[in-house]
Amino acid sequence: MAQLERGRTALVTGASAGIGRAFAQALARRGLDVVLVARDKGRLEALAAELAGHGVRAEVLAADLAQPAELQRVEERLRAEPAIDLLVNNAGIAATGAFLDVPVAAAELQLRVNAIAPTRLAHAALTGMRARRRGGVIQVSSLATFTPSLASIVASEAQRSRMWWRSFTRWRKKTRASASHG
Repeated sequence: MAQLERGRTALVTGASAGIGRAFAQALARRGLDVVLVARDKGRLEALAAELAGHGVRAEVLAADLAQPAELQRVEERLRAEPAIDLLVNNAGIAATGAFLDVPVAAAELQLRVNAIAPTRLAHAALTGMRARRRGGVIQVSSLATFTPSLASIVASEAQRSRMWWRSFTRWRKKTRASASHG
């Protein structure tokens, strides 16, 4: 985070609690403006008020990333001004239990939040970051990926981690190659 100085902007998903909240607080302490994304607008507003004490702008964007229209609003914010310099893809949900005991609808919801949303948000963010030649994405995923007894979590988290890492690695190699030749 050394290149992220005061006045830059970060968007944090899952910002209303846990790791997302901690990321938002740490970024605000460093002087970054933050866009807070989660489902619970009340908790986001309370966090925004707290973060304002650090002299930063905290924008609330209540959205359920499993809902296509709400996910699209977050993608649009990633493409808007002020530009997002850091995306913290943190939101995630878990449908626990043996794979066949988890309703298909719950497994699909989990895939929307844990795999589809982070992919779409990273794509939206990285498009502008590439054009500006600066920015970054922090992809948070669960250690449940390595817990074989939680089959439904493992499936979505493993997909999220592998897919993201392959895409990012290819993108980064291309970016470095074009930067050294341009």
